[in-house]
Amino acid sequence: MHQQVSEMLIREIAAGRMIEGEKLAPERDMA
Repeated sequence: MHQQVSEMLIREIAAGRMIEGEKLAPERDMA
């Protein structure tokens, strides 16, 4: 699970949809 979240965050940052240092959604929302 943690690996999947990590990979998703890397893709989102690389695509410009998230800014490095931005707060994440609660764990329940990401699951």
